[in-house]
Amino acid sequence: LVKRLKRQNKTEEQLLEKALRNLLKETRSLISIKINKYDDLIAEVKKEILSAKKQILIRLWSEELELIEDELRGMEKKGIDIQLLSFTPLEKPIGETFSYNVDPHSFTENWQRGLALFVDEERVVVGNKIGKHPIHGLLTNDILIAESIRDQILLDVELVKNKREMRKKKKKSG
Repeated sequence: LVKRLKRQNKTEEQLLEKALRNLLKETRSLISIKINKYDDLIAEVKKEILSAKKQILIRLWSEELELIEDELRGMEKKGIDIQLLSFTPLEKPIGETFSYNVDPHSFTENWQRGLALFVDEERVVVGNKIGKHPIHGLLTNDILIAESIRDQILLDVELVKNKREMRKKKKKSG
């Protein structure tokens, strides 16, 4: 009986996920879902990465990359355009990778360690992890929020590029 109930629950869960994904993709209605658990945030990020058709912009920390690396690498192999910005150094770049190279241990619990994902010009998943405190996360297709998150990620990418260029110029002149 328990096995049967688990299978039935899993089937219903898959149907709900598919219906929600279709609703997010095929409607002009604004849909926003609050995410309250870190594991749920990571699960939503993985689902959105795997649903990408053209482009993934993502800003994260190395801690989160470890949890979603397989999904990103799989999408990179499929030819999805990936721009990844990490606050912390990364050993193995994925797609076009940029990093601020911040020591992950240099921040205290007061720093909000955030993650932002922008997929296919239409959906975003954002969230933060503040030490032991609850996370605040959101999955939405709200164009205003999506464009704002995209712009934040692209601004960070440009800042990293400018920082690289300044270092190169300094080395040449020094």
